[in-house]
Amino acid sequence: MKTTTRIFLLPALLFACTAVSPAQQHIVPDQYARIQAAIDAASSGDTIMVRAGSYHEFLVLRDGVVLRAEGEDDGQWNRALRTIIHSEGLRDGTGDIPPVVNCADGAVLDGFMVTGMDTVNHHLPGHSHAVQNRGTSGTVMNCIVHSNGSTGIGSHDKDGREANPMIIHNKVYRNFGIGIGFNHTSKGEARDNEVYENREVGIGIQNGASPLIKDNLVYGNGWNGISAREGAWPELVGNTVFDNGADPTGEGVPEGTGAGIGLDSTGWVARPGEIPGRMIASGNTVYDNPSGGIMSRNHSRFSALTNICFDNAQFQISVTDYSDGIVNGNSVSGRDTTVQAGGIVVARGAQATVADNILEDLVTTGLAVTDNSTMTATNNTIRSCIGSGIHVEGEFSEAFLRENTISSCAGPAVIAEEGSVDMRKNLLWENSSGAIFHPAAMVHFINNTVVAADGAAARGVAVNGRSGSTCYNNIVVGYTIGFFLEENPVVDYNCTFANQGYNGPPGTGGAGAMTADPLFRNAAIGDFSLLGSSPCIDAGHPDPQYNDPDGTRNDMGAYPFDQTSAVMPAAVPVSPRLVAYPTTTRGRVEVLMTDARAHTAVRTMSVYSVTGMRILVAELRDGHASLDLHALPSGMYFLRVLTAEGPLSAKVQVLH
Repeated sequence: MKTTTRIFLLPALLFACTAVSPAQQHIVPDQYARIQAAIDAASSGDTIMVRAGSYHEFLVLRDGVVLRAEGEDDGQWNRALRTIIHSEGLRDGTGDIPPVVNCADGAVLDGFMVTGMDTVNHHLPGHSHAVQNRGTSGTVMNCIVHSNGSTGIGSHDKDGREANPMIIHNKVYRNFGIGIGFNHTSKGEARDNEVYENREVGIGIQNGASPLIKDNLVYGNGWNGISAREGAWPELVGNTVFDNGADPTGEGVPEGTGAGIGLDSTGWVARPGEIPGRMIASGNTVYDNPSGGIMSRNHSRFSALTNICFDNAQFQISVTDYSDGIVNGNSVSGRDTTVQAGGIVVARGAQATVADNILEDLVTTGLAVTDNSTMTATNNTIRSCIGSGIHVEGEFSEAFLRENTISSCAGPAVIAEEGSVDMRKNLLWENSSGAIFHPAAMVHFINNTVVAADGAAARGVAVNGRSGSTCYNNIVVGYTIGFFLEENPVVDYNCTFANQGYNGPPGTGGAGAMTADPLFRNAAIGDFSLLGSSPCIDAGHPDPQYNDPDGTRNDMGAYPFDQTSAVMPAAVPVSPRLVAYPTTTRGRVEVLMTDARAHTAVRTMSVYSVTGMRILVAELRDGHASLDLHALPSGMYFLRVLTAEGPLSAKVQVLH
């Protein structure tokens, strides 16, 4: 019985050993003189370990095989500095220049320097990349890819099969074409890479590709930092992009390049049955790019969300050439630049919704709407612009402005040269030239609060009636002239107070107007809601279309009094700020939180480098800190505090 049992089990055991082969490790050069010989001998699941050295060959990986440089990753690419794959002068069997490394499904390339590929025309179909996923889905990690005559790391479909690579923590620089490229419906991910000084674009996405591009450092590339075009619809998240358009070869760059992030949709392309989504740019930090921060054009559909864009020339965020943009929650600034167009620009037939952004310290204007475009702007904070807060021009341009705060601008809060502007429930506070509209625009200026800076010698509201403009239910305080009227616009039911003079009978904002103190709750801290005893309550236009949210007759100004509650309304929140001065320093920086309510709750502040590394933590006392940054290297740093309402940030440039 025992003998029978043994004869029965032995074939089964032999079959099991044959069917499941354990993964093996192959070592180069101990067992194989060349890396490709080890790859050819390996099976899926095997690992090839390559000792430090220089290997002059091109490689074709196998599915599921891990190719790994010897040693442990230290985050600084030291394994890659020691283990080099280079291919100068090499050709394949047809005489063409092959990739240095041709990836495979499930294969891993880990910890190598890849360099020396001869130059190819990387704009021709079928060209090679230095590290290539063509119809394959491999992983490239911890590598240095530099000085190749094509794109550094590239992805394409092949015979209808898309590439889906993972490109993680690589240093990619000085390649002849693009640093990292996703093309022809590629998906996948590029994360935590440093991409710089490539001849063209740092990270390029095109022809229906839709990868995730996350937490990369992209700078000093010849054209744009990150570029998405020709029907691409990537998600760009948490990248730091600066100083692109650098022209590293001295050969010049194409017109219109040099943006931090370029979104261009010339010709939508997608796989059959696939509908391209919106391009997403969220949480990126974009600065010091010569042709703009985030630039869209050519019918792009995109959302720009919670980005920090500053000190880019021309504009910080643009929606142009019939593009459709959602621009929400961004921080936009840039006093010390040659800005020509504004903070957020909607131009050349584009349309955009712009909400909950903070725009400050801009050279020309905060929001610009030009060339027959349409913008709906809601709940934005615009402050400290040298020019105007908002500028509208173009015969058919339209701007719908709701519940925005425009303050401390040296120019007018709003200039409307042409087109139409519909402004309701905006606060225009301490602007040196008030709210002003030029003759050719049609303006509906309804339920706004306009308050002068101390000593302002300007017109509060200047409006022309040639195009049927109307001004109802506004409060205008403290200017030389409350209303300056031309061509008999329709002006009525306004409150003017403490203005020095008026133009046109009866000189007080209309027959149903008043000149009484509007009784703001606390104007000194920017709370322009009404006290319960305000004469502006139920004093606006009686037409029911203007009724307050509580159903009662219109209250003048931007903040209606809620008569349905016995409790006084909460103060209108003033956007808290973290202010650093000077913003450029050789050492000492003073930091102040402007929101006194958070002083007792917030005790610490963090300082970060542009790469997101926390450099130091400082103590806050009563919302104030004095920092000594002289020991830090020259560069840009970010200051950040966390409050119950969310994070506050500021930036400072250290120069030595």
